[in-house]
Amino acid sequence: MLDSATSTWLWLGFAGMSVGTLAILTYWSKFKPEHRYHVILALMVTTIAGAAYYAMVSGQGVIMFNGKTIFFARYLDWVLTTPLLLLSLITVALPEAKDTNNSRQRMGLIGAILFADVSMIITGAIANFSANQQDVVVWYIASCLWFGVIVYLMFVEVRALAQSQSKDLNKVYISLLLLLSSLWFFYPIVWLLGNSGFAVVDLTTEVAVYAVLDVTAKAVFGTLTLSKLLKVKGSNSR
Repeated sequence: MLDSATSTWLWLGFAGMSVGTLAILTYWSKFKPEHRYHVILALMVTTIAGAAYYAMVSGQGVIMFNGKTIFFARYLDWVLTTPLLLLSLITVALPEAKDTNNSRQRMGLIGAILFADVSMIITGAIANFSANQQDVVVWYIASCLWFGVIVYLMFVEVRALAQSQSKDLNKVYISLLLLLSSLWFFYPIVWLLGNSGFAVVDLTTEVAVYAVLDVTAKAVFGTLTLSKLLKVKGSNSR
């Protein structure tokens, strides 16, 4: 089903996630046990993504629908890993809850962000599986709107709470948020130009760009997050 060039890029995606997993594992002993959730979140992201890339390159995560190749394993990957990526950012930004009301506010905000994220992925998947062009457009726009909700909540609501943190942690949050949101901005563009949208670029190019974006947004991002946290507070990173 897939030509050699496309398969090569999928293998490179798998290799990138595997190397990223090994790199993230080196941080395990650098964090105190009570702070290793940062490492665990990063590991969950790269291992899930690595499994998805293996499924795609082996043909298990790919189907033909309405005359186009759909990598459904990619959506299974995204619906699991993107909430984890956001959660890893949120744990950097939000201060510890001081009372019950504060804790409820935090949980409500986190729930809203994760709901918007899952909705973004699901509506994008529905757009890809829609046979009617009008339905494709409607679901694609819905997915983009959910992305806008995530951007607002992370840049406005979470950032406001992050400002009560130390200046160093606040800077780490902002720098990581800018990186992740910048990378995520390219996904709907690739979707629109690729096989799922107007097919302006060929399938191999689409897969190649996704592979680069995925490895950067997951493996590189996870490693960078851990590195920045260690520089701020060393092994006491919260």
